[in-house]
Amino acid sequence: MENHAIMPEQAAARVSERESRLEQIVAKVPGLLFQMRQGSTGLIQFSFLSERCESLLGMPPESLYANARQLFAQIIDEDRESWSSQLRESAEKLEVLSWEGRIRIDAWKDTKWISVRATPEDDGENGIQWTGLMTNISHSKFHEHALRQSRAELADLYVYLNHEQEEEHTHIRQTLHDDLGGNLSALKMMLTHLWETASDTNEFLTQRPYIDKLISRSLRSVQQIATEIRPGILDAGIVAALDWLATEQENQTGILYEIRCNAEAIALDPSLSTNLFRIAQAACANIREYAQASAAEIHLYDGCSELLMEIIDNGKGYPSSAQANTPLNYRLREIRERVALSGGSFSMASRPGKGTLISLRVPLPEKHPIDA
Repeated sequence: MENHAIMPEQAAARVSERESRLEQIVAKVPGLLFQMRQGSTGLIQFSFLSERCESLLGMPPESLYANARQLFAQIIDEDRESWSSQLRESAEKLEVLSWEGRIRIDAWKDTKWISVRATPEDDGENGIQWTGLMTNISHSKFHEHALRQSRAELADLYVYLNHEQEEEHTHIRQTLHDDLGGNLSALKMMLTHLWETASDTNEFLTQRPYIDKLISRSLRSVQQIATEIRPGILDAGIVAALDWLATEQENQTGILYEIRCNAEAIALDPSLSTNLFRIAQAACANIREYAQASAAEIHLYDGCSELLMEIIDNGKGYPSSAQANTPLNYRLREIRERVALSGGSFSMASRPGKGTLISLRVPLPEKHPIDA
C-alpha cells in the first residue's frame, strides 16, 4: 500500500502558499480590510489592518494598533454621533455595521468620505469583534452632492420660471381683457352709433349683421383666451376655481364631474392655489384625452396641517409605465413636479377598466393668507 502521508515540509509549503495567495487577494481589495474588537469596557482595538491603511486614513497600521482612538478622533463633529449610535446598535443587535461619514486627515489637510461595512460576532468574554471593509467614497459623494445641488438649482429655476409664467399669464389676461376687449367693445358701440345715425346708407346697413357677428365672435374669443391663460375665478379661491373647472370640463366633454370639499372656501396662499389648479387642469386633460371615462370626481379636504386633493375617474386606467414623449406622461410628470415644489407627496393608483385615482398631500402653514 502506497504511503500518501504529507511530509511536514510539504504542509509548511502549502500553508505558505495559501498565506501568499491570501496576501495577494487582500492587496487587490479596493479598500482597507480590518478587524476590530470592543471589550466590556467599551474600548475599541484593532487586531488587523491591511496595507492600504496609511493610504486611506493617513496613519500606519502600527499607530492604530497602539491607539484606535486616533481614527475616531478624526471623525468630524457632525458625523460622530451617527458613528457612535450605529456602532452601538450593531453591537447590541449583532447586525451589520453600515456607516458613511467624513474624517479629517490633518496631515494632508483633507477631508474624506469613508464607508464602513462590517459584520459583528459575539466573542463572549472578549467582547464583540467586527470584520469588515473601509473604502473611500469621496468621489461618489462629490458627484452625489453635485447632483443634489444641480437638482436643487433646477427646482429653484422651475419655481422661478413657473412664477414668471403665471405673472406673464396674468399680464396677458389683463391686456386681453382691458385693452383688446375694451377696444372691441368701444368699436362695437361706435358702429352701433353709426348704424343709428347713418340709416340711409344701404350698403352700410347691409353689412351690419356680418360686422356685428364678427365683433361679437372676437369678443368671445378674447374672453376664452383670457380664461384659458388664467381663469379670473382663481381670485375667488381654490374651491370656486375647481368648481368652475369641473363645470367647464363637464360642458366640454359630457363627463359627469362631482366636487367634494369639506369647506365652502379654503384659505390658501395664491401661489399654492394656482399650483393646485394647474395640477387639477393637467389631471382633467388626461381624463378628457385618455381615460375614456363617463364620470369623475375632485375631492379637496383641508386637514389644517395638510391639504388633500384627489382626482378620480372611472375610465380605462393608465398603463403601469406611461410611454415617454406622450401628453399623458408629460402631464403626470408635471403633476409630480408641482406637488414636489409644494413640498407634498404624490401617489397614483390605476387598474385596467377600473379607473384611476390621483392623490396628493400638501403641507399647510399654521396660518395662511386668504387667496388674493
